[in-house]
Amino acid sequence: MLYPLDEPEFLEEVQAEVRENVRRLRHHPALALWCGNNEIEMLWPLWRWQWKGRPGTLAHLAAAHERFFYELLPEWVRAEDPDRPYWPGSPSSGIFRRGTNEDRRGDVHLWDVWHGWAPTGAYQRRIPRFISEFGLQSLPPARTLITFGPPGEWDSKRPALRRRQRSPGGNERLLYYLMERFRIPGAFEDLAWLTQVVQAEAIGRAVEYWRRHRERCGGALYWQLNDAWPAISWSGIDVYGRWKALHYAARRFFAPIALSLDIQGTRVGLFLLNDTIQPWRGRIRWSLETFLGEVLHAGEEEVEAPPLRATPVRAVETDPFLRRYGRALAFVAELWEGTERQALRVALFAPEKDLVFPDPGLVIDVIDRGGELEILMQARALARFVTLELPGADVIFSDNFFDLPAGRPVSIRAPIPPGWTPGICRRALRVRTLADLSQSPPWRDRWLRLQRRLSLRALLERIFYLFL
Repeated sequence: MLYPLDEPEFLEEVQAEVRENVRRLRHHPALALWCGNNEIEMLWPLWRWQWKGRPGTLAHLAAAHERFFYELLPEWVRAEDPDRPYWPGSPSSGIFRRGTNEDRRGDVHLWDVWHGWAPTGAYQRRIPRFISEFGLQSLPPARTLITFGPPGEWDSKRPALRRRQRSPGGNERLLYYLMERFRIPGAFEDLAWLTQVVQAEAIGRAVEYWRRHRERCGGALYWQLNDAWPAISWSGIDVYGRWKALHYAARRFFAPIALSLDIQGTRVGLFLLNDTIQPWRGRIRWSLETFLGEVLHAGEEEVEAPPLRATPVRAVETDPFLRRYGRALAFVAELWEGTERQALRVALFAPEKDLVFPDPGLVIDVIDRGGELEILMQARALARFVTLELPGADVIFSDNFFDLPAGRPVSIRAPIPPGWTPGICRRALRVRTLADLSQSPPWRDRWLRLQRRLSLRALLERIFYLFL
């Protein structure tokens, strides 16, 4: 993992490689900075243990690392691209072997969640300066799963899926994190869909939390955007360009003007997040309601969001209503600019596995808009994670995997696939919500979750990540 600095010929080759690659990439519009390495410095505690009986060797390795990544490499990069910043490694504090992967300075990689089996709520225990890597896996859509093998092979323990898994023990983790909030569905296709929901929800909640602390946290990059081969991975887009729930959700939780809800016990905090350089004005309508749409408590707030700031708008106490009606209530908030609704958020007071969702009674109309479909939808009861599909076609909808509370109309746009007609689209359109899934018995979910938490692999990996 370190370059032999005592071999001049080899270093010349490395310098030539650096020079050629910087020249090749330096004009790319998405290039923000040059980074010296990935996770080498973060693993230094393991090297200390590996070489603990040979202090001379360890000191030599440390000197070589600091010389190369803090002196030679930035000098070579600066010679070819003097206007773009250089960072010695990711994660790094910017000071060799001091505070690496800590929240006080520099960037961090947060893998206690996933690799360390920590609950997804652990993201909200830390506010780093910048999160340059974190993530959760999901299964790809059914059209991609079929390339792994026939549906009879769709089982996390069968070779068809295990050989597509990028992370040791990853298939077990998929179920572990799904069971945090949901029951295991009976059909594997529903399971694949639900892992995407889990991924999008976990990443979205973490990003919104860090955006609410903008005065300290400067940003977050989740791992990863897309796949290089058909895989079970951390991606938001699979190898065929098919969007998972995460990529749709990212447009909402990374929106320059975003509405965010924070439930702490029985209190709901409303926040307006403004990442633009201009002030923003609008209003927030909020309501506490039953899943069937009966409004128990409501209000409207005129809001002004200063630029580059997270603005607390209001805290709503819901305890009297939860005591009277139980936890099967939804807090709904809508962000409006003039007559246009910019965002809609729904927060619940219990994990979905502890709640019963009624049939949403979706009313759907599909209209031909001259080569484009407009899908008009309205629900009679809360529809959780509404997902639209045109089986047999790869279509990117204007929004997907969204919540639709009772009585709120929504319009979704989508291109008509080549060779299809509006009539074919109407007949083929498939809509899925959480209420449509068949559920396994609660005792089975609890037993499986306990099994995974107490497995030897899980225990060893949690201990490993405590020392990083």
